[in-house]
This record gives sequence, C-alpha cells and structure tokens, in this order.
Amino acid sequence: MYNQIRDENPQDFVNYPADMLLYYDYANVQQANCREYFNQTGHADFSIFSTTLDGRKAILLNGARNCLGITGTAINKNDLDILGNMCCTLDQDYIQNSDPEILEKMKNCNDFSSAQVTAMESVLLGGTTKYGPPDRWNDITLNNLGTLPLYFSGNFWGRFSRKVLWLYDLKITCFVISVFKASDCTVGNITRITIGDDAFPFGYDASQFRHCLSAEVVKNNLADLTEKVDDDEFHRVILDKLKEAYPAGLSDEQVRLLGPVSRVATVDEISKWNVSSLDTLAALMDSNDGTWDADKSKAIVTKYLSGPNNTLGATELNFIGGPNLCSLDVDALNGISTESIRDANALDVSNCSSVQKRALFDIANRAFPISFTNRNSATYSYQLVQPYLGQLQSELDTLGLNLTGGRVDVTVAPATNTNTTIANSTVASTTSSAPAVLLDFRRGVRSTLLLVLTAIAAQMLQLNTY
Repeated sequence: MYNQIRDENPQDFVNYPADMLLYYDYANVQQANCREYFNQTGHADFSIFSTTLDGRKAILLNGARNCLGITGTAINKNDLDILGNMCCTLDQDYIQNSDPEILEKMKNCNDFSSAQVTAMESVLLGGTTKYGPPDRWNDITLNNLGTLPLYFSGNFWGRFSRKVLWLYDLKITCFVISVFKASDCTVGNITRITIGDDAFPFGYDASQFRHCLSAEVVKNNLADLTEKVDDDEFHRVILDKLKEAYPAGLSDEQVRLLGPVSRVATVDEISKWNVSSLDTLAALMDSNDGTWDADKSKAIVTKYLSGPNNTLGATELNFIGGPNLCSLDVDALNGISTESIRDANALDVSNCSSVQKRALFDIANRAFPISFTNRNSATYSYQLVQPYLGQLQSELDTLGLNLTGGRVDVTVAPATNTNTTIANSTVASTTSSAPAVLLDFRRGVRSTLLLVLTAIAAQMLQLNTY
C-alpha cells in the first residue's frame, strides 16, 4: 500500500479514507492544508502499520507537532481533538502532561503499552480529570471509563468500596467475556492492506471474518469488499457491520456499492436504504449480482417510486425487468404509461398473476394500437403486445390459434371435443352480410384467456362475437 500511493499528492482529504491517508508522503501535504490532513487521519486506525512501517507513526507525530505548533509534551484539548486516534501513539510523558481530555481519546485505542497504562492511571489518581478525585469515585465512574479500568492495577481498584466492586463484579465478568468474544480474531485483523491482497478472503471462515472485520474498515472499503467477497455468509457480515456504522440507513452512494451483498438484505433493512436515483435502481437491479426475492424487489421499486418525480418510465422498466415487475401491486402497474411500455424493451411477464397480466396487457394494447386496414401493421402490433400475454400465449398455441398475415388462422387441429373456427373476414355469415366469427370454446378455458382472445379477435378482425 505504501509503495503504491506514497507519491500521490492529494489536498482534498475529506474524500479519501482515513486509513489510506496514513500512507501518503506527508512532505507532499501543503502547509495550509496540514490541519485538515491531521483532522482526517485522526479517524484512522494507527494499529494497521506493519512492523516495517511502524516508524511512520513517529513521522506523522512530528509532522503534527510542526503543523499545530506543539512544543514539549503538553498538548491542549483543541489539538487533542485534531489528533484524534493519533493519541494512541503518544508515550507516557505526553499522557501525563497533556490536557486530561486525553483519557477520552485513549478509549478508542486497541491496546496499550505498560507505560501508557501507568501514565493513564496516574492522571486519574491525580484527581484533575472530569471523574474527580478518587474519594468521589463510584460505579458510575467505572461505567464512564469504558474499557480502560480493565487495564489498571490494584492501586486503581482499591479506591472503590466493597459494595461498588461487588455490584460491578458481575458486569465486569460479562463485559470481559463479551470483549473476548468480540475480539476472538486469530487469523488477523482485516485492514485495507488485507483486502488488497489477491488471496483475500482466503483463510477466513464466516466466524473469523466477522471477528476480524470492523465496521470502520467496511465503511472505508465497501467497494473493494463487495468485489472480493462472494459468500452469502460473508455478505451478511458486511451488512451487519454497515448497520453498526450507519444505524439510520444507507445513502444512495453506499447502496450503489453493495453489489451481490444486497441480495442477503432483509425487507426491513431495504426500507432504510435511500433509493432515490435512477443510478441506484439500476445498480440494485443488475442481474449479474443475482436474482431478487419478490418481496425484496417490491420493497426496492416501491422505495424508488416514493421519491419525488420518480415513475416507472421506459428506462426504469428496462432496469427492473419483467420478473421483478411481477412483484408489484396492480395499482403500481396501472401507473405505467403507454409511452413507457412503448419505449421499453419487451418484458417477460410470465411470472405475473392473471390480474397483473391483464393490467399490463391493457396498457400494451393502448400503446400499440392495431390498424384494421393494414395487415402488416396489425401483425407488427400483435407482436409488440404478445410479450404481455405471458402464459396465455401458450394456451393460444395449444388451441391452434396463431397470427399470420394480419389475421387469426387455425394452424393446428384443436383437441378432441374442441371446435374452434375463425372465419376469414371476407366470408359472410349465413344470417348476416356482416363479417362474423364463431368461437366455440370447450369448458375449462380460463376466463382470462377468453377476455384476451376476444379482445385480439375483435380488434384485429373487426368481427362480432356470438
């Protein structure tokens, strides 16, 4: 990673992942932008450096000192806020001499040296922190210190009464167990460098993937993760980590990066996604990422339609496709315009219910009006409407009804006891000089087939049905 990006020269640091910024050559950072640089690296994980690059911690600290004008080992609160997680790299002298607010920054660290622990304990015992002097400490103090007490010696614990220790003992035990479970990563923490390895995620099972992957890493490396990982259990872990990072839901930009990970989301999770742009809808409906369950595709399209000015236009229909379209309610389908159907690609609606097919056929029938004076036009219009017949078309074929040259002909003998005769429009009826058609369907032909067949025959041949 360092060799690949050290020569980059970014100055707009907000648009770069914090961990990545650690590897840029600080010499390329303009002095006017240095505060913004360290403000962003303050969100990074400084434990990701390998042993070889561990010296970069000192380089970055020296750069921060020069940028912020820090002299000596005393750092004020404002500068501590800028340094952020860099405080995890500070030694004993800095911890003891800086503003007591440094303890709040140390809560974000993954681990401490013995000297750092001694320094933090000394600061607490000094009584100048917001936790007050030791004689005022109680169970609330322990709660507010987070995980720090777990590192402290008996000198710290001896300041609490037996009652407080007894009440806190069970909580400490449960907390320690949860910490060990949460940090039970034996393969190695997953970082940006890990993800960039060609072999990743080889060596991680679902359990280790969960324990070794943090929400922060997922947030900063979502696109790379979704490209590398193809296991549904791993996909579930990625979504869970995203929920930790964004409990209120995902933005359009984040949703567009999900790829196949999106397919393991629940309907409730989808309801918290932003699907307001056409690009987001297109990304979610990419068939290369897998098929959608009907309830999930319905939730996505419904979410999209709830956006301002969003409709089921031709482009949307092409992205959604026929199978996913069949997941929508009839009310939503009735909102499709004739222009949208006319301009969209042919849709496979074979999975739709008869009610849905009828709704789509009605729209298609208006979109492709049939000319009764032009056989070629009639054939062409029928061919455009045909996709919206769905399964009904196969029933037409079973009955021996096909369209050729602008009229319906009998091309296959119907089944036994089934007489189907469609007279050519030039043949007169025995009781009238007007064109006529005699349709004698056997019992069992679905009512929907009769409706559609009658509509086609009546419009294309201009015949009366008896």
